[in-house]
Amino acid sequence: MGEPSAGTLMNARVLDTSGSGMRLEVALPVPCGAEVVIEDQRMRIVGETMRCDPKSDGYIVAVRVSETGLLADA
Repeated sequence: MGEPSAGTLMNARVLDTSGSGMRLEVALPVPCGAEVVIEDQRMRIVGETMRCDPKSDGYIVAVRVSETGLLADA
């Protein structure tokens, strides 16, 4: 499988969060250093990929969070 291109949307499952970051489970690898935007129904989180480790059925991505905010419709 290839890497997603810039602007690619993909589903992710949040595995855990901390004050400065989070770990996500995704289907495709995300390059280290890539800016990522994570959104759900209420929040928008911007961060940078710090690690991307293969897992049997996908990848575990560690993200350092740089911005958080509520979405306008929330």
